[in-house]
Order: sequence, then structure tokens, then C-alpha cells
Amino acid sequence: NLDDDGIYQCQIGRTVEAREVLSNFANLTVLIPPDQISVSFVPPGTIIRGKEFRIRCEVLNTRPAPLFTWQTPPNTQIVNMSQETEPMTNNSKLLKSASTITIIADMSQHGREVKCEATHVALNRSLVSTTIIAVDCKCRRGR
Repeated sequence: NLDDDGIYQCQIGRTVEAREVLSNFANLTVLIPPDQISVSFVPPGTIIRGKEFRIRCEVLNTRPAPLFTWQTPPNTQIVNMSQETEPMTNNSKLLKSASTITIIADMSQHGREVKCEATHVALNRSLVSTTIIAVDCKCRRGR
């Protein structure tokens, strides 16, 4: 369990052959696969053609942080991608990890799917979450 996580030391006392104490360290990291994944628009609201919007993918209760990959519609311009990881609560060894992409909205994205995949060393298969983009063209009549 997570309480076993930490640094351990093995020591061998002095013997006839070894006059000094011998020691070595080992670091034990307990792997906890994420238990959920979600995708959301940040902030929620209307996506307007030509404007930037952000999509956030988040996994909870994991250790270590997962690797995030994104699948977006063809010709989608991602202008920024970031990842952040923080403890679930103060002094918690469990982590909340998120990846956020910033995209410029285009009408070709309307109705198309965006997929976030979280790969974790303790999972046999990735966690996947999807969302659909709905772009408001803000078109004026007669133009």
C-alpha cells in the first residue's frame, strides 16, 4: 500500500572479513493506476470560430502521473499543450494529473471528436475520454 512507499536501507554488520558496516539503499515506489478520466472545456461556454479554446483532460488518484496523448480532428492547430500534477489533498501521495490543449476554433472541427488517452505503467490498457466540438460561427447574414 502507499504507506510502504519510500526509501529502504539494508545493512550488514561488521564481520571478520568486513571490518566496516556495509549498507545500500533502495527506493520503493508503489504504483497506483488512475481510477477515472474526464475531459472538459475550460472554461465551459461557446466555442467561436477563429478564437482559442481549451480542453482539459484529468485523471485522479494515481501514482506516478500518466502520459497523456491527444487525438484531434485533421488540420487542427494546437497552439499550446501543458501538463500539471499535484497531490489529491495536502500531504497525499496520490496525485491529480491534467493535460490541457489550446486550439484555434475552425468550422471544420464542428461535430468532430477530440480524444484524450492516459497511459499508466500500472494499467494493461489506456484510459480514454472523448468530447465533441461544437463551433459557433458567429456569422452575419448577407456575408
